[in-house]
Amino acid sequence: MVPQCERFKTKILWIVAILNILLASTRSLAMEPPRLDIASIGSHQDVTSFGIALFDGAERTPAAIEKVILAEGEAIGKVLHGGYSDGTYWIRLRLWNSADTPKIVNLIAKNLVISRFEAVIVDAAPGSAVIDRVHARIPTLRISLPPAQELNLLLNIQFGLHEILSLEMEKVEPNAPATSDKTIQGMNIFLGAILAMTLFNAGLFLLTRDKIFILHALVAILISANLFILSGLSYFILGTDYWNFYIPVLGNYGVAGALFFGQYYLNARSTHPRLHRCYTIGGIVGLVGGTLLLAGVTKRLVYLTDVNLLISPIISMSVIYYFSPRKHRMMRFYVIGWMGLDLMVLVGVAAQYRYLPLNFFTENAFSIGLSIEMIVVSLGLADQINHYKNKLEGYNRGLEVMVEEKTRDIRSIMEHIPLGIFMIKAGLGFHEDRSKNILEIFPNEDLDHANAGQLIFAKSNLSSDAISQAHSCLEASLGEDIVNFDANSQTLPIEIVRTSAGGESRIFDMTWNPIQSIERRVDKILVTMRDVTDMRNLQARSKDQQEELEFIGEILSVPTPRFLKFIQSCRELLQENAKLIRAQDKEQQNIEVLKLLFINMHTVKGSARSLYLKKMSNVFHEVEQYYAHLQKSSSTPWDISRMEKDLAEAQGIIDLYERIAREKLGRSMDCNQLVEFRIDRIESAYRDLSRAIRGKTLPADVMAGIHQVNNLFQAHIFKDSREVIKELCGCLPLLSKDLHKEMPEVVLDTGHILIGDRGEELLRNVFVHLLRNTMDHGIEDAKQRVLKNKKPQGTITVRMEHQDDNVIVTYSDDGKGLNIPSIRALGLSRGLLDAREANDIHSIAQLIFDSGLSTVNRVTEISGRGVGMNAVRQFIQKYGGTISIVLHPEDKDPASHVPFSLVMNLPFPLFEEALPEDLSSVA
Repeated sequence: MVPQCERFKTKILWIVAILNILLASTRSLAMEPPRLDIASIGSHQDVTSFGIALFDGAERTPAAIEKVILAEGEAIGKVLHGGYSDGTYWIRLRLWNSADTPKIVNLIAKNLVISRFEAVIVDAAPGSAVIDRVHARIPTLRISLPPAQELNLLLNIQFGLHEILSLEMEKVEPNAPATSDKTIQGMNIFLGAILAMTLFNAGLFLLTRDKIFILHALVAILISANLFILSGLSYFILGTDYWNFYIPVLGNYGVAGALFFGQYYLNARSTHPRLHRCYTIGGIVGLVGGTLLLAGVTKRLVYLTDVNLLISPIISMSVIYYFSPRKHRMMRFYVIGWMGLDLMVLVGVAAQYRYLPLNFFTENAFSIGLSIEMIVVSLGLADQINHYKNKLEGYNRGLEVMVEEKTRDIRSIMEHIPLGIFMIKAGLGFHEDRSKNILEIFPNEDLDHANAGQLIFAKSNLSSDAISQAHSCLEASLGEDIVNFDANSQTLPIEIVRTSAGGESRIFDMTWNPIQSIERRVDKILVTMRDVTDMRNLQARSKDQQEELEFIGEILSVPTPRFLKFIQSCRELLQENAKLIRAQDKEQQNIEVLKLLFINMHTVKGSARSLYLKKMSNVFHEVEQYYAHLQKSSSTPWDISRMEKDLAEAQGIIDLYERIAREKLGRSMDCNQLVEFRIDRIESAYRDLSRAIRGKTLPADVMAGIHQVNNLFQAHIFKDSREVIKELCGCLPLLSKDLHKEMPEVVLDTGHILIGDRGEELLRNVFVHLLRNTMDHGIEDAKQRVLKNKKPQGTITVRMEHQDDNVIVTYSDDGKGLNIPSIRALGLSRGLLDAREANDIHSIAQLIFDSGLSTVNRVTEISGRGVGMNAVRQFIQKYGGTISIVLHPEDKDPASHVPFSLVMNLPFPLFEEALPEDLSSVA
């Protein structure tokens, strides 16, 4: 049983093996190309269908590819794809000669951009066939085959530009002479003509330095290089088809260069922007396309660049629409040359895509067109140069006439111009060409023999050192390189004051300008002297008047009563400072006196700034700066003379403001003209009368008369506290602008409280500091407030309440509050807090009233160095009041800023409370 199974298996294996052999043989026969009998070839025949093709990217040897192509090869039309690819096309042909005599044929590969063309004979006896390359431009093999012989031929081909590749065969008669390559002969002629025109353009460039000629030559070189390869000269001379790879590359660069040449030639940028853009787009496409092809991009890009090649003639010929040859001389040559080139380009492209037959004319269309363009356009450029030459000669003739006319004008100007104009030549002598006015500046002087340096600087306000430096600059510059003048010209004066023989001083504005020779050496120095004495006097008077107008503007912005009170307050505080300085012992310097001096000056400065009296506040600020320096450097001795001088300057600026207000604006500065009696006497009488009638019953007519007198007194003594505080807050808009913050909202709740003259003076001094500290340190800017979920606009709240014999004034804002950690750190560093107080935020907050304490790292003119609150307390205490701080912590253990209110307890005699019916009668 077992032997039968083995025999059955053996039979099956034999059957499978036989079937495989048959299948392989059948497949081999199927892939074997049809045999081509060269004896039947006529004058010309397409033999593409007789071969099979294979694309191979591995670069295998012919022996290795033979088996593969028989197994995998297909019809040539199904395999060839053209373009630039990393690989080789293998084509196999079976040739045989059925005749009794040897036959000779030419096998032609119809593609102009073949970069590799090699032929290998497969399985042939040595000497049985002869193969030679006989054509340079179009790869052609001459095959000689003995009678009754068969030849298996492998072609190794790489090609690009387009996918068309056809194999054609033509019969060659035995002993026929080898025909010369007409293309090579024609190209020698065309390239010779192009080379001559290229050299002609290069010569014109060297002659004129106009880059249009070198650009034209560059375009010709690019296109000529393309034609050199395309015509087969590269193979004819170098013996390789490799350079065909660069045909599309050079073609794109040539098109780009031609478009840029036309763009520059026609000056399209300024004459026709649309045409300029078309030229630019086409040129960029050519440059990018050529670069991408050079990098090995596939054939699809070749089609795009071919479209660009077709569009470029249209762009070039469209210039006829914009530049009529009748109006533009250069267009006569440009149109003929470029239309000839463009027409030949269209013919050449059409022939490459087989829309026109290939012959000597179509194959050399590019060369013919370029030759026409180079010759005609070069002649046009030369004609343009000749035209410009003729125009230039006309311009020169006109220029000579113009120069003569201008010379007469300049001489006339030099005779009448009111300026001293002259030139200094080598040796520091005066040049003969000079204005007539120079004789008025230097009367009775022999300018032809005088030394310019000595004459100019003599009797001037220049020091001997400045005169020496100016002399050295002139001597070192004349006849030397311009660099010497540039390096030393700053030593030459731009303004001098000369004293005449009669003792009169004149101011002269000076200018110094070097005149260079061709070698960049200073040949002469042109000098102008302008008498500006009257102008300087006018400027000085104008400056004084301008400054006076600024004073008047500042004073006008302040109401007369308020300005008068401000001046009185400033004088009182400065008089107090003067007494303190005079009483100060030079040996024993009292720091408390210095603090009081600083507070008084800080207060008058703040008041001046609140009224925007800028010049006055600047003077006060300088005085305050010295006091601040003495406080900071306690060991520095006081300069009493300086302090008295500074105080005199401050009093002087007050006198100046007062004088301008009185003399220029007619404001009376006499206090007695405001009321008939002293205000304190009227207030005393008013209060005595009020106490006298309090609680008493009098006849109605008597009471009516007394109330009428009281209301009259009240109207002249007291003001509505709400209106006073609103007036004090009038500085907020300008403060907000200076600090780049939003104008805050002011909320006032003053009830029916009136305020007397002394109370108004107190609030004015207090609010100067409170408002400025609030705006500078309290209320944040709009951006910070929005981040904290606050309104961009801050709020300031002032409330007044009558309690017993006092008026309680509460001041607060919704700013960031007190910086408790910073105050604690400052208090501990200065020994103002002990260990117990350091944990009590109320004790820490009270330190803001300490002189010199500040949690801000910067000092501004808006608010001072921590003395603001100390000054506020001193003013309030001076009037018998007190001030305290009330904290509003948001949690029990605040770690940062804490909101607060300032509570001022002020004596009621500074105020008055009006009944509602009384308010209506107050005028």
